[in-house]
Amino acid sequence: MRKGFVVKRGLLFSLLVFLFLASCKEPGDFGLDTQPASDLLETTYQDTFTLNAYTVRDDSIYTNEVYYNMFGSYIDPVFGASYAGLYTHFLLPESNVDFGSNPVLDSMFLCLDYVGYYYGLNTPNEIPVRVYEVLEDFSIDSVYYSYTELLKDVNPLVQTYITPNLEDSVVVNNISYAPHLRIPLPITWGQKFLDESGTTTLENNENFLSFFKGLYIDAAPIFIGKPSGSILQFNLISSLSNITLYYHNDIDTADYNFVIDEDAARFNVFDHNAYVESHLDLQNQLLGNTTSAEDILFLQAMAGTKIKIELPYIENLSKIAINKAELVVPIDQTTSDIDNYVPPQALSLVKIDEDGEYQFLQDQLASSSTFGGQYDESKKEYRFLISRYIQDLILGKEENYGLYLLISGNAINASRIVINGDNKDPGIRIAISYTKID
Repeated sequence: MRKGFVVKRGLLFSLLVFLFLASCKEPGDFGLDTQPASDLLETTYQDTFTLNAYTVRDDSIYTNEVYYNMFGSYIDPVFGASYAGLYTHFLLPESNVDFGSNPVLDSMFLCLDYVGYYYGLNTPNEIPVRVYEVLEDFSIDSVYYSYTELLKDVNPLVQTYITPNLEDSVVVNNISYAPHLRIPLPITWGQKFLDESGTTTLENNENFLSFFKGLYIDAAPIFIGKPSGSILQFNLISSLSNITLYYHNDIDTADYNFVIDEDAARFNVFDHNAYVESHLDLQNQLLGNTTSAEDILFLQAMAGTKIKIELPYIENLSKIAINKAELVVPIDQTTSDIDNYVPPQALSLVKIDEDGEYQFLQDQLASSSTFGGQYDESKKEYRFLISRYIQDLILGKEENYGLYLLISGNAINASRIVINGDNKDPGIRIAISYTKID
């Protein structure tokens, strides 16, 4: 798994700075030289200025106890190979479990409740699924990252192929349930749980987790060469997500569920195979060669890639009041292939502090409803209202460490998108409306 990323500054001069130099005026005076002095206070000006933007890796995010979890493998024609795996506990729903006298396992299933998917070319694709027993303790009180790996058995309990079906109900013992995945587990392995009947192992969850630490589920690498595969999204704390045992004893037949609830530790791991199969411009930007970033930028969820945005020399603006400032993010419709690869519903924008950490922009804290970031299908773009942030940069109230643009909810979905660089028309840019206050 990769750690860290390589970045390099992009263009050093924005269009705004060019205009400053061409006019030989103070930075705050661009576009004003044709206006009568008496009109300056009342006049509102519209302008856009370019920025430095380039793609960097985003391979360190928290994934423990997120709302949804994923596993799968997928080959994308632009981003290359991506893999998702998940670790999860299974718990006793009650204390002092007793399966009766001489219990014998008849069958056992790993059940996971479908929520969504990301399919290659928007069609269901078969994926090779593997299930492993985890051999290392993990805890709901600990923090786990998208690159965290735990010790697990070298031999999978299950290695099979599935074709996802999120449409049809599942009938079990003549009862219909909502669509969910059911993977048979080995009876010889599962019998060990029944053999613990009435012992301290099944007395409480602390003892049970010492005996059975959990499962790891992933999809084996699929054939490289053409778009294929699936990344599947599940609700692990749903009542449909569990391990179900069907057994009989000396008296009766019965079933029992080991559950996943809010007390169960669970987290995702992601890998993009170092982007060795990805678009050449993406590879170059991740290596620090940002020349191509003027034309094309790349965003991928699952701790994939993000876009670094720099605003050089914006502090040199003066004597203007920002009425409105928007970051405009148009997608590259050709490379994105939006007919087959659905754009993410929303993007996120955060500022970077002196330690390189993410911080909310004041505009979002003031009004998340107007901050923006949602996909505009008619304009094929995203917009963020960042008026306060830009004004505070001009006034020196904000430190200018730059911004990160990411796919919203990138720990729980597998979407991706390609963005027009600032050299394209339309390209990524900041549009401002301002008033001269001299």
